[in-house]
Amino acid sequence: MVEKEWPSRSYLFDSVMDELSFKRMLTLERKRADRSRRSFALVTLNVTSLRKDNRLDPVLVDMAFSALSSCLRETDVIGWHTRDSILGVLLTEFGDYNVKAVSSRIRDKIYRELESVFDVPTFRKMNLELHIYPASNADLASESFNQLFYPEVLSSDLHYKTSEILKRGLDITFSIMLLPVLAPLMAFLAALVKLTSPGPAFYKQTRQGRLNKEFQLYKFRSMYADASTDVHEAYVESFIKGSSEKLDDNGVYKITSDSRVTPVGRFLRKLSLDELPQFINVLKGDISLVGPRPPLPYEVEKYDIWHKARVLETKPGLTGLWQVEKRNQTTFDDMVRLDLRYARGWSVWKDIKLILKTPFAMFKGDGAV
Repeated sequence: MVEKEWPSRSYLFDSVMDELSFKRMLTLERKRADRSRRSFALVTLNVTSLRKDNRLDPVLVDMAFSALSSCLRETDVIGWHTRDSILGVLLTEFGDYNVKAVSSRIRDKIYRELESVFDVPTFRKMNLELHIYPASNADLASESFNQLFYPEVLSSDLHYKTSEILKRGLDITFSIMLLPVLAPLMAFLAALVKLTSPGPAFYKQTRQGRLNKEFQLYKFRSMYADASTDVHEAYVESFIKGSSEKLDDNGVYKITSDSRVTPVGRFLRKLSLDELPQFINVLKGDISLVGPRPPLPYEVEKYDIWHKARVLETKPGLTGLWQVEKRNQTTFDDMVRLDLRYARGWSVWKDIKLILKTPFAMFKGDGAV
C-alpha cells in the first residue's frame, strides 16, 4: 500500500537527465577513477513495470525518481541509463571511505524508500542493483558489466557504427589480397618449422580481445614443444611494473637468450614472420589488421586499472602504433598510451599508413623478442 501522497501531474519526468548526458557523466567518472584509483558506484533501477498502455506512466516515474533523489548526496547524479527502461544513479568518488559499505547503505536506503512508495506487486517487479567500479577481472569480462560501465564502447551512434564497418571492410579487403600472395611463403615456413624441431608447425594461444573476450591466436611455432610459460610470465610482470632489469644496452625491453626458442624460431621472431598466420584471425574477425597487441590472460591479471581500457576500447590488431613506431623500445605504460591514442583518434587513413609501414618495421627487426 502506498504510504505517501504524490502529485497527480508529472513535474519531474521531463527533467530527468537524458541517456546521452548521463552516459557521458558515467564515462568521465570511470576515467577519473582510473586516474585517481578511487572507486565509485552505479545503482540501476528497472522501471519497465511502471508502464501503462505500453508507455511509462510519468507520475509513477516521478515517484521513483523522487524516491531515488531523496537518498542521494549533493555530488551524486541521477538520469536515464537506458531511456524509458533503466534509471541510473551515479554515486561519485568515495575517497578513502569503504565504497562497498557506504554504497550498500545508500542502496538499502533507496530500497526502503521505494518499498514505502509503491504497492507490493509493482515494487517486486522493480529490479534494484548495485555495481561498483573498478571490479574484478571476472566482472570485466562480463558483457553486462561492460554495457553498464563502457557505454561509449558499445555505442549505437551512427558515426561509431560506420567506423566499425569501414574498419572491418579494410581488414577483409587487405586479408583477401595478401593471403594468396603470402600462401607460398607460409607453406615454406610451416615446412621449415616442422622439419627443424619436433612438434606442430602452427601454435594456438589463448588471447583476450575487445571487451576481454577470449579467442585462439594462430602463430608459427617458434619454441620447442611444451615449453614452460614461467619465463614469459616473469618478463610480463617486470615489463608492466616498469622494472629496468630486462633492458639491454640499446634500451630495448626483451627476454635475452631465451632457451625455449628454436634457432628457426629466432629467425621468425626477428622478422615477425611467426605472426603471418594471424591473417586467418583477421578474416575470422578475432583481431583487426591494426590495433593494440592482443594480451595473454595472465598479462591482463597484472594490469593496473587504467591499463584495461586497451582491451576494451578497440579490437586488437596484427600491427599497430606500438609495433611500428616503438616495438619493445618503450615502457608498458607508454605502450598503453599509444594504444589508447590510436583507439581514440582512429581513421581509415591512419590504418592504411600503419599497414604500409609495417613491412619496413618487420624487416628492420629492432626490438623483436
